[in-house]
Amino acid sequence: MSKAMRQLAIWSMFMIARTIVQMVLASWITGAVAFSVAQAQTQPVALEALRPTSQWKVEYAERECRLTRNFGTDQDLILFRLARGTSFTNYDIMLAGVSIPKQSTGVDIEITISPQNSTQSFKGENRDIPNRKERILRWYDGDLIPILAGPKNQELFVTSDENYRVKLKIDDFPAALKAMETCHDDLLKGWGIDGPQMRSLVSLAEPRMNPEEWANILDYPDDMLRDGISGIVSFKLDIDAAGLPTKCLVIISSKTPKLDQHTCRLMMKRAKFKPAIAADGTATASHYINRVRWSLPD
Repeated sequence: MSKAMRQLAIWSMFMIARTIVQMVLASWITGAVAFSVAQAQTQPVALEALRPTSQWKVEYAERECRLTRNFGTDQDLILFRLARGTSFTNYDIMLAGVSIPKQSTGVDIEITISPQNSTQSFKGENRDIPNRKERILRWYDGDLIPILAGPKNQELFVTSDENYRVKLKIDDFPAALKAMETCHDDLLKGWGIDGPQMRSLVSLAEPRMNPEEWANILDYPDDMLRDGISGIVSFKLDIDAAGLPTKCLVIISSKTPKLDQHTCRLMMKRAKFKPAIAADGTATASHYINRVRWSLPD
């Protein structure tokens, strides 16, 4: 082979190798770009917090005090409502809006309070509002201490069944709760309880066992099971300095007197407490409020 032909062969091999390298590089770049686009598409979009569109409003209801406020507008409008009736410390919490989807009846709800990054989980409910387009998310016995301990401006992030998310920008919350506290003191007074005196205690009366063990399905009266009677009985126990109940009062009736009376009999028999502690460190008489949900078995 002549020198010229050898040079031509070497040149041809070089050009083929360069073409292969370019094709490999082009394929790698295309793949990398496609991966980046796919990755960007799967990244969660930051959820913008809904801002208040009304003032806080305290509502005096027959059995509870309610604190409400609107967030967002139009299709994004969410009504946020706190309610406190038969609890000294916790709140029932509800969201209502047309953007809330239909979910399982017993919905799993998680709330996160920022910037404290405090998370709580609940088994709540998801249901329609009769004759309206809005749906409700509601859960019970929420703890607002993380909110009260936080700064003025906070965000409440709520998810339900992992497919609905909403974020609310909360401000001026302590002042609103103070107004609600006045309402709750009036409610407690009607049940024979001094609200300010209860708040002055170092600690409230604490059950010595899980209150759910005070009444269970085995305690359901046979005739009420047979007749399909259910209901919620809210009660108040007067507790002495030894931690024993001295009196039971039904404060919200189930509308079935026999079920109300049965509930109080069980509470007086089974409820035992670590007594409340006064500011001077001594055990003192106090009160305890709770409710029993008598639900028919599935």
